Amino acid sequence: MDQPNSNSRPLHGIVPAFRDHRIERDFLRADGRRTRRFIRLLAGLALIMSVLTWQGSLEPLAHRPTALLISTLIRGTVAILCILLIWLARRDTSIFHIYLLSSALFVCCILIIAMRMSAMDQARSGLYWEIVHVSRDGLFAWLIVSAAVLLFVPGNYLFNFFVATAGFVFFYVMMIYSGAEHPTQALYVYGTTYLIIIAMSGHFQRLQRKHYQLVLELQDANGRLEHLASTDSLTGILNRRSFVDALEREYRRCKRHREDLALVLFDLDLFKEVNDTRGHPAGDAVLRAMCNAVLEQIRKEDYFARLGGEEFALLLPETDPPHANQFSERIRQTIENLRVAFGASQIAITASFGVTYLHAQDDDEDSILIRADRALYLAKERGRNRVVVVEHGEGEA
Repeated sequence: MDQPNSNSRPLHGIVPAFRDHRIERDFLRADGRRTRRFIRLLAGLALIMSVLTWQGSLEPLAHRPTALLISTLIRGTVAILCILLIWLARRDTSIFHIYLLSSALFVCCILIIAMRMSAMDQARSGLYWEIVHVSRDGLFAWLIVSAAVLLFVPGNYLFNFFVATAGFVFFYVMMIYSGAEHPTQALYVYGTTYLIIIAMSGHFQRLQRKHYQLVLELQDANGRLEHLASTDSLTGILNRRSFVDALEREYRRCKRHREDLALVLFDLDLFKEVNDTRGHPAGDAVLRAMCNAVLEQIRKEDYFARLGGEEFALLLPETDPPHANQFSERIRQTIENLRVAFGASQIAITASFGVTYLHAQDDDEDSILIRADRALYLAKERGRNRVVVVEHGEGEA
């Protein structure tokens, strides 16, 4: 596993997003639950705003049926979009589809805020001015909506930024045309506020991604530590501690479901002579080659571990006695036929095997471990390079 570092997942220099699109996609999915809650809240508020602003428009547009109809259709469309977004955000819908709809809702917020709710200025005429009216309050409301979206919706940030900017320009221009007083002062106050919102939202979005990056690096580090704690450093297979945990876990599972479970212990014969005559590098090469050969024979659900030195164990879930015996013999032959190249020569080895099975009368996992160890002892005693089976309540078979 590669060592992660802070430069492995860099952010864009301008847009608060990861350069790697896959990491950005994973970040958005990981942040999906919080984002869904916020989008439901935003859509709910927009729904309430669309209803309230429609009620506020009834009196000023009472004698302008065309304007009232158009504004009602616009608010109704926004309300339907809000309901759809709330419904989708509660379901297991793609977060990216929700981001698209939230951006559409962001655009619709411009329409909601810009809809007329007050009496029309007599100096203005025409259908457009009957529907649209923007004051300082509308510009301030848009700043609040923009801040919320840019801060708490991490997806489609660039699009939302352009919508926020376009909305700000639109509301400011419309505010001037609506006859607002002191437009320069308003631009200074609201423009400064908007720039602060942009700076804060960009910084906050970057902090969110840096936090996600640190979480990934912590997970990588924990994964490496777990790997080191559970595997043998020389051979890469499970170590004794992990095997004992697996034996306890599989014993309980197979006992509960009345499934077969076989345990095989084996020991390389006269391995000490290899170390003494060829040196420890040769012994290490033999252990690695043997483990690789065995790994090619086992299933993915089997457990293969080094218990220490030249002693190894195989735990075979859902394996009945005949198949366990055949499997052990096949592994024995594989090791016997193995030739390990070291220097100018080849090293041949053999192994002795002790096999036992889970029995209904076993009290705990230690009972089958003791039987397998006894079977291994008998295999050594009988001349090595053989498979011996010891069953529950019997001497040997």
